[in-house]
This record gives sequence, C-alpha cells and structure tokens, in this order.
Amino acid sequence: MISRLVSKATVAAIGAVIAVAAPASAAGVPTLQASAPVIVGYKPVTLSGVAEAGAQVQLYETAIGWNDMQPAQNWTTGGTVVATADASGRFSFSRWVDSGFLFEVHQGSAVSNRVTVYSRLEVGLSGGSTVAGRADLTAWNVPGQGGLPYQFQLKQANGTWKTVFSGKGSSDADGAFLNAKISGLAPGSLQTFRAYVGGDTSQGLQGNYSKELKITVKAAAPVQFTKIRYDSTGADTGSNASLNAEWVKLTNKTKTRINLNGWTLRDAQSIVYKFSGTVYLNAGASIFVQSGKGTNTATHRFWGRAGKSGYVWNNGGDTAQLRTPANVIVDACKWAIVGTGETNC
Repeated sequence: MISRLVSKATVAAIGAVIAVAAPASAAGVPTLQASAPVIVGYKPVTLSGVAEAGAQVQLYETAIGWNDMQPAQNWTTGGTVVATADASGRFSFSRWVDSGFLFEVHQGSAVSNRVTVYSRLEVGLSGGSTVAGRADLTAWNVPGQGGLPYQFQLKQANGTWKTVFSGKGSSDADGAFLNAKISGLAPGSLQTFRAYVGGDTSQGLQGNYSKELKITVKAAAPVQFTKIRYDSTGADTGSNASLNAEWVKLTNKTKTRINLNGWTLRDAQSIVYKFSGTVYLNAGASIFVQSGKGTNTATHRFWGRAGKSGYVWNNGGDTAQLRTPANVIVDACKWAIVGTGETNC
C-alpha cells in the first residue's frame, strides 16, 4: 500500500511540474505584451510574447480611432511584419508609434490578446530675449502632428503658472511648432517659462509639458531709437535739403546724462556714422542725426553725405543699429515696407 501511494504522489508531482513548465500558448493561442503602456515622443515600442515553438506569428495593428486591425507593414523591406517563435516559443517585434495603437498577433487562425499602447507628446521649448521687456519663444511637439493646442505659461512669484499666449501649432517638413512673443516683462528680470501642448484623445495621443526654460529679459537700452524718417519728402533729388529730411531720432531713456562720444549709428549695409567729441545727451533728451551736411548742435548732428548716393536708409526695408564704443548693440529699429516714410521705434 505504501509503495502504491508513493507511486501516485510521484506521478502527481511529475504532472504538476509538466503543467507549470508548459508554455502559455500550449493550447495554440499566442500571447502578447508591450514594453511600456505609453511611449513619449516618436520612439519604438517592443512587443513580445509566447507562441508555439517554431511557429510563425504575424503582427496586426491599427491606430486608435481607426479600429480597422490590419497586417502591420514592414516599411523598410516591404511586405508584412512576421516573426518565428524560438525553441521556447518566444518572439518579439519593434514598432515605431506616432499616435496610440492597438496590436495583436495571429498564429494561423489563433489570435492573441489585444494590447493598447498610447503615445504621449514630447514637448520642447527654446527662446531668448533680444528686445527690452520681451521674450521670444518657440515650442514644438514630437510626434509632429500639426493643429494641436499650445499654451505658453509664465511662472508667477507664488509658484503658480499663468498662460500668457495660446494658439494652434503649425507644421512643416521639420515638424510641428508655434512661435510666441511675450511682451510686458520687467527689463533685466529673470523669468521662467514652460509650454504645454494638448493631445488628441481620439487618436490615443496624450498632451505634455516642456521642461522649464529660464530667460533673462533684455534690459531697456539707455539710449533708444524713438523715430526714424527713412523716406524724405518729395523726390530723391540728392539735394542737401532732401538728404537732411532723412533722419533718426535718439532719446536718452535714463535719469542721467550720457556722453555719446565713440557711439556709432549704422544701417543694414554698414554705412556708419560715429559720434565724435563730447556729445552729451541729457536725461530724457533727444538728438537727431540727419543724413546731409550742416552745423552740429546739442540736438542735431549731421552725417555729411551728399548727392543721390548719399541717402542712408532704404525705403523698402532696413535696420538701424546703435552701438557703444565697445561695438555692443544697444538698440535696433527695423521696418519692412515703404509705408508712410517714417516709423516709430
């Protein structure tokens, strides 16, 4: 009796071992799992599973929202995506996803469980400050779907975030992006920004935030362009009166007197005027620089140019720059069309 009991126990134990060791697909139904439930940015997901040893399995997929499961296409070599299970029945695929996807594998007529993989946007943010009191920002999203909602947010003193610009992203060959100009910032201050791009749940695409970006806002220029008359009245005859009707107005925006000795004024073609000698510009005061000839005073300086080639500023578009003796650009004023012949900077 004892030997018979031992024999039965041994057989039962062997059967239990066999049952545990048997692959999950022993009944002929493959299994499938994803390396991650959510993929951030445009990256591959690894799909792996178990089928009958040596069996060929074919990957099927559909983008979320389409719900038309079809054989996955091999975009590199052509044809469909298949794999052969190894001796232990294991197989794997790698698929790039640019939205949410549903996956399953077929082993003959047997179909695995269905796996859902979502896509979360990777959001980037860059920018700087080249104009006093303003930050220029560019945000972008990967995958590069266009038309998604953007928010540019500014961190407040209490740590909360305020949306200061919003819009929908554009797209081109380089991807999806949106530019923003944030004005009204304290000159010289350090500001922290982030961007949020909303997803599209109908496509299994999740929104995301960018990393924070710190920008030191450009301080206000001590001397600034306040007005430029780039097109003198009437025909460009080249007369001294006509040349002197073309001018720039510079204003001291500080509360102290500034000596402009050694400062330079120039256009986009690097036609340069240099302040020489003691040229004091009192706090809040302005000085005009005219293109023709004349006698310099505390409020008017003359470039000394002559003839029809003496005009400095391009009517159809130009950029005026003011630089310190160290060649540092203090201020700039740009126009792109003829307009009224003058521009407020």
